[in-house]
Amino acid sequence: MRYQIDNIEYGKTWDNITIDTYSGFGPRMNDYHMHTYYEISLITEGDVTVFLSDVSDSGRHCRIVLLRPYTPHFIMSDPDIYYSRTNLLFTNEFIADYVPEWSGLSELFGANGSIISLSDDECKNLFEIMQKLKDEPNIFRKKLILLYFLSNLKDIPSNSYTSTSTPEFIADAVSYLTEHYAEKITAHELAEIIGIGRTTLMTEFKKYIGTTMNEYLTQCRLKNAIKLMRAGTTIQETAEKCGYSDGCCLIRVFKKRFNVTPMEYIGKKHR
Repeated sequence: MRYQIDNIEYGKTWDNITIDTYSGFGPRMNDYHMHTYYEISLITEGDVTVFLSDVSDSGRHCRIVLLRPYTPHFIMSDPDIYYSRTNLLFTNEFIADYVPEWSGLSELFGANGSIISLSDDECKNLFEIMQKLKDEPNIFRKKLILLYFLSNLKDIPSNSYTSTSTPEFIADAVSYLTEHYAEKITAHELAEIIGIGRTTLMTEFKKYIGTTMNEYLTQCRLKNAIKLMRAGTTIQETAEKCGYSDGCCLIRVFKKRFNVTPMEYIGKKHR
């Protein structure tokens, strides 16, 4: 199965760590994708669903998500509840050759990613370390702080890995929608493709993904529409490439989701 690769500075070896924070209300465009770098996401607030290829985790609790390169995943928040998440990104080259202990620390990321539930104190401690990383200008010290951060995760009890195993057909359904978002897809057709009953698919999809199949499909379409329009593709062409009958239909769906037109949204994001 082919997955979309979302990346920062394609093909470039980083000599630093990237840290960014998302917070606020409203829909966030995300779909099933992967990166070429390590990603650590500290989720401090919100009603959030984390979906990996074999496990998922939903709720309002604090948790940390660890993803090694090429780990399919998505993280989705309820748009009506305040959401806060800090991401720590780095490449293998930045740290792997730095200390022999890296092989042991890298086990934290698991074969297909890891989700660790955190107490309030654990969450606060890890957030403070992330802020030290962000504020530290010295690269050598940053590497030391990163190792200290990971060693703190090593001390968290294994019973904190509380994610739920996900049925294989859910991963198949998400993968199919992510790849075929531009096509007209009904729940009945998708259920036949993956070999499961339509009712079971719709019920279990909502349970594990935290949203309906149609909502996830819309999210995939709009995220890719935003990328195309930012690259200069016309609204009509974008609509055709993203599964909409025409530009008017795309604008209508876009305004319902964001309360602005596509051009207004793109303009705001470029200011």
